[in-house]
Amino acid sequence: MPTALYAGNPSVGASARPQPQTADYASAGPFIRHARPAARPGYSTVIAAPAAASQITLPLAAAPGYLRRLDLTIALAAGTTTTAAFTADGPYNIFSFMSVKDPWGTPIFAGPGYELAFLVPKYSGQLWLMGAADVSSLPSFSTVVAGTGAFTFRSALPLEATKGYGVMSIGNASVLPTLALNTNPLATVLSGTLTTPGALTVVVDEPYYDVDPAGPVEPPGLGSTVQWAVIQGNQSVPASATNRIQLPRTGGYLTTLLVEVRDSTFARNDVYLTGAGRIRLYIDGVPYLDETFLEAQDRMFGQFLTARPNGVIAYTFKDSMSQLSLGLLDTLETVLLTNPGTLLEIEANPWGAGTNSPATLYAVAGQLVPTGPIEQGLVEQ
Repeated sequence: MPTALYAGNPSVGASARPQPQTADYASAGPFIRHARPAARPGYSTVIAAPAAASQITLPLAAAPGYLRRLDLTIALAAGTTTTAAFTADGPYNIFSFMSVKDPWGTPIFAGPGYELAFLVPKYSGQLWLMGAADVSSLPSFSTVVAGTGAFTFRSALPLEATKGYGVMSIGNASVLPTLALNTNPLATVLSGTLTTPGALTVVVDEPYYDVDPAGPVEPPGLGSTVQWAVIQGNQSVPASATNRIQLPRTGGYLTTLLVEVRDSTFARNDVYLTGAGRIRLYIDGVPYLDETFLEAQDRMFGQFLTARPNGVIAYTFKDSMSQLSLGLLDTLETVLLTNPGTLLEIEANPWGAGTNSPATLYAVAGQLVPTGPIEQGLVEQ
């Protein structure tokens, strides 16, 4: 009897009607239809004496599928402190250097903690949306307790460029990506008197796409990666003067460019930006964005709906679908194609009258390196 007749035939009991088979999947269709979001523990480690610098190089765990990101939870237990407070880059500068390499040694992340554990989640469009993009606004964030030094924050190192695109295979335990974390002495992260700091716990979890071995599917553009690096401008930033600063050559499809100004004491110095005239991003000598600081500040708020950190200007090329950065929902239509010969420059006319001159301009560059033609459009469809 045709299924369409069941509803009009009360003599057929419900138990005789075809029931949905939740374990069955169509034999064709996109990766995202067959892959289930899952998560598993990576590792947990405790540093008993965080007052000194240390290194964490524990192996990651294999899982039957494709890694989406590395989730990080960092917690300092209660100890004995006096008027402990976060320094300007704290608590994210608990990591002096963070490195992720794919199984063949290609750097995917390389840079300090403030840039990779704070700015990348906030502006990459590879994690949370809008206000939740700021790590400090997550419910898990616990600011430092003055009398004990205790604090907790979570962050992540994301791999996906868009939904399912840019993930990394972790099914083979002998061929896995690597994560290396170098920690700063605790006095770099907290001010005040740190008499007896508590132990530092670092937990790494692995959100991934779980794939059924009986019906394996491959994500779009397997082998494509979004690579993040912190690079330094070739010229210094003068106070109250006009100067065009060249960035080291990149290549690939630029998804995000974060500009950060630090003075001669290595502090982020906002006056160089807030007191600037017009701020210009040049591509091969041609002004691409030419705006005042107020325009840049409002543009960033319109794209991300979060407060701008001191000393930082963000450019995103992942807002193809909307005026907002919509995270993994983007078609990559507006990512910026560059090659090793592309010249990127930042200029202020003039730079603001910042102190501790000259300053240095750093850029946090996120570039998509595809294995073939870039996957544009809603690739999961």
